[in-house]
Amino acid sequence: MKVLKEHERKNGYDYYLVERNENYAVYKQTDETNDIYAFEVFKIKNRKETEIKGRKIEAGEVFPGNEEFGKTAWSIPVFSCNFLSENEQKIRINNALDKAYKKFEELTLNYENGKLSETE
Repeated sequence: MKVLKEHERKNGYDYYLVERNENYAVYKQTDETNDIYAFEVFKIKNRKETEIKGRKIEAGEVFPGNEEFGKTAWSIPVFSCNFLSENEQKIRINNALDKAYKKFEELTLNYENGKLSETE
């Protein structure tokens, strides 16, 4: 079975794996200038093997679709600004990363305690 990559290019952004467990993942989203745009936290979905137009698609883990955000996926923006000092930028990045880790830990704990189903 195919697993999520440590680096993925999607929708004009680069995504780099920050943290994951069996059920959830945190990715850093960067733009074309390699600035951190956001951190994304999501439930890892599994796709069954399928065939599309005669092409076999391997079973495996997949990134969430846009429609899943707010349900099983969340984006924590960095809100970077060109006029901020390097130190202020680092503070914003660390604040966003802290929020992403808190969401990741909350989801993991709720899943382990049976408060979330397989689809949440």
